[in-house]
Amino acid sequence: MDRFRNPLAGVFLYYWLFKRFELKRRTRDEKRAIYRKFLQIVDGNIGTVHDYQTIVKLKLDNSSDLTQLRKFFMQIITLTSVYASRAATNILKDSVSLFVDDPERKIIPLKDLAELKSRLILELGHSLILQAELVETCVNELEELELPDSLGDELDKVLELYDERTSNIGYDIMAEYLGIPSETEDKALWTKEWNDALEHLREEVKKDLESL
Repeated sequence: MDRFRNPLAGVFLYYWLFKRFELKRRTRDEKRAIYRKFLQIVDGNIGTVHDYQTIVKLKLDNSSDLTQLRKFFMQIITLTSVYASRAATNILKDSVSLFVDDPERKIIPLKDLAELKSRLILELGHSLILQAELVETCVNELEELELPDSLGDELDKVLELYDERTSNIGYDIMAEYLGIPSETEDKALWTKEWNDALEHLREEVKKDLESL
């Protein structure tokens, strides 16, 4: 008991407890930041993948009136990735301005729509590359953390579904330019599995942070 009456022993004990608390707090804050960044980026990247594949698969018929232009814009107006990209938004504005500046124009060459589609594909493709690099960075950061086994298992499921979805991009591009049908896939089923996997991962993240 005498050693606990020593003032220096009390100081050292307080210092040890304080440093232990600070270490746990820094670990929790670091994990929270990395978890949040990964979940936000990987889900946003999948949204861009969906929009990219939607544009790639858009069919342009042989009609040359403004009906096709309206139809084209109606199909891409709900794609959030287009509006999240300043360059893609500018591409749309430039295309619309052609008809605002020339209200008498009734015909639109098919090659103009094809060029517009190609420019959007190129721009979203660039966004995909940047986002994929961010996902890879986040995964590397996660691998440096000490993760509970249950969280690691859920993370593996998310990454497996992510790889499954992104691996279809190359095939869709080749199918589009070769004029062959792309593989049929149950997007609704995949989306449900993806949302479930993200939710399970979020639950494991919450448990891990609460344990610190």
